[in-house]
Amino acid sequence: MTDNDPKTEAEPERIPLPVRLEAWWNGYDPSELYAFKLAQQGQDGSVDLGPADAHKNFITRKLEVEPEVDDDDPIWPDSRIDVVQRLFGRGFIGPGGAERMALTCKPFRLTSEESVLDVSSGLGGGPAALAEFFGVRVSGYDFRPKLASAAPNAIKGLKGASKVKLASYEGEGFALPPKSADCVLSRDSLHLISDKVGMLDAMKAAVKDIGQVLITDYVTETNDAPGGRVKAWIEDSAEPISLWSVERYQQALADRGLDIRIVEDLSPLYAETIKAAFAAFVTAAGQSAKDGKAGGAGVFSGKPRRQAALIREAEIWARRASMLEAGEIKAYRFFALKRM
Repeated sequence: MTDNDPKTEAEPERIPLPVRLEAWWNGYDPSELYAFKLAQQGQDGSVDLGPADAHKNFITRKLEVEPEVDDDDPIWPDSRIDVVQRLFGRGFIGPGGAERMALTCKPFRLTSEESVLDVSSGLGGGPAALAEFFGVRVSGYDFRPKLASAAPNAIKGLKGASKVKLASYEGEGFALPPKSADCVLSRDSLHLISDKVGMLDAMKAAVKDIGQVLITDYVTETNDAPGGRVKAWIEDSAEPISLWSVERYQQALADRGLDIRIVEDLSPLYAETIKAAFAAFVTAAGQSAKDGKAGGAGVFSGKPRRQAALIREAEIWARRASMLEAGEIKAYRFFALKRM
């Protein structure tokens, strides 16, 4: 390509959103990628805006796009809540969706007679999935008030939603009803809570005798202070991040008399799930734009807040996937039993 090649001079705002996202995700120049796709367009003038493999994701999200208004939360504005659900599924704020929720909780061996308490309910998708798959009653709590308030609407109409009760809580000095659940669960959120000791105490107190505790979280492999990209990730995060090591989690569970049964590295699964979610989005959005469907690239047309939220979300998860693949952080599952 030359500097005079008009195809390389496309203004960023004129490059379709799925192309810009694909370019950013893969480290390409958006103008050059768009020029390449234009050069590869078919005889009918159509442009393949996404990868070759077909995925269903983005265009199947039956979510209305409301007019953009001033967002009222600095970390979880309405635009971000809309975007994450289009990326990851209704009621979910991260990759994996209902399928990973069921897989993660498989050690519980849940029956419809049991109850689950989830202290990381987010937008409610996880609790709703548990209720649907296993028929259990789920009490969901989240320390982010905006997510807790948005959750009932997010899961409205989902199977299992009727068996879910949702509420918010303060991160410090949190108390749960004693011996109120057969299983207590925390998913990928304890690294955002500084008082992990207090939370673990609350979780143990809430489990019935012979009950079960399950935690998934991002961790380090050693107790050394984070450096390099992990330190930069912590410093750049809008939410405070406090990482524990695998060893520290094991010790904390053991100190509370919990019988640890599973300590499992899920990092490869997490990295692959992140990449699959964005591949599905890029492909579906590109195909939708090619077919002229409003559900694809056009869904954020004229909505700069959602476009900015989408790019930011891609940045967050691309960085996390890269650190997981490099072993700089890990994603672990801890499963333990509470003895009498």
